[in-house]
Amino acid sequence: MMKLAKTSVIFCTAIALALPYAVDACPVSTVDVVHTDFGAHETLRVWGGGHDGWDVYGGVYMLDKSGGSGEGDIWPNGLIGAFCTELTEMAPDTITTYDVIMLQDGPVPTDFLGGPMGAAKGGYIRELWG
Repeated sequence: MMKLAKTSVIFCTAIALALPYAVDACPVSTVDVVHTDFGAHETLRVWGGGHDGWDVYGGVYMLDKSGGSGEGDIWPNGLIGAFCTELTEMAPDTITTYDVIMLQDGPVPTDFLGGPMGAAKGGYIRELWG
């Protein structure tokens, strides 16, 4: 797998995104993004989270950040690489506002997994994304 430059992951109402800055060090309120393209990605078959052999995209989503609120303005607007962990939501095709939360607290909603991923699983994602 390809390891990208320093990124961090944000979790939104129903999608998780990785931004090129450290969320742990910079708590953020919201960001406004729209899906524009894919980076390195592949179709994957998933068994888990209530899905049995479901085909999903896995890999890097390219999102165009156009704004934010609160400390969401600390990230510059423009293209960002994102990693999606929410299996039940498609990438946004219109500008959508997402809340930013700590990696271990996502994905939101957590009901299809029985709760948030927690620190150990969040650590695996951090290992891959820097």
